[in-house]
Amino acid sequence: MRNRTAGLLIAGLAAVCLALVCSVAYPFSFAEPHGANPSGERFGVGDADAYSATGRIVVEGETRLAFEGAVAADGAWYQRVVQNGVASERYRSPNGSVYRRFTVRGVEAAEERRAELAESERVTLLRESRDGDCVTFVTERTTGPEGSRSRGPRRSSSTTSGSRGTRPRAPTRRT
Repeated sequence: MRNRTAGLLIAGLAAVCLALVCSVAYPFSFAEPHGANPSGERFGVGDADAYSATGRIVVEGETRLAFEGAVAADGAWYQRVVQNGVASERYRSPNGSVYRRFTVRGVEAAEERRAELAESERVTLLRESRDGDCVTFVTERTTGPEGSRSRGPRRSSSTTSGSRGTRPRAPTRRT
């Protein structure tokens, strides 16, 4: 009786192992594998009105970089990046203007950034506020007639003469 039981047990285990191997080789689902789709469709998500993403990089228990972003169906988007304890936020309205709020530490760095913003033809300084040695700027960047993407304020070079055309600026409020 023992030989018969052992034989049945081994046959049963062999059948289970064969079924597992067959399930890996031939899945039970009749759906197409995701990798069989063209590359443009692999990363597409159905008909959603908006998308969002968040993430962070943590090194030794300390967050070094964190981000949050969202895109709406009408073309508006929002992004927030926190790096080294400093937050930078951007919002693009459906009309194409990009609003940015960012903080600069240090009086000299703030003065340099203010000069860069004043020199820019497409960026308008909307608000400026001080908190100790930190200065927070709120700017608006308008897109050109071709609707190009905004990448934030341009960095100025120390060799430029500053002979760009100027346009009237909105009054700034300092607090």
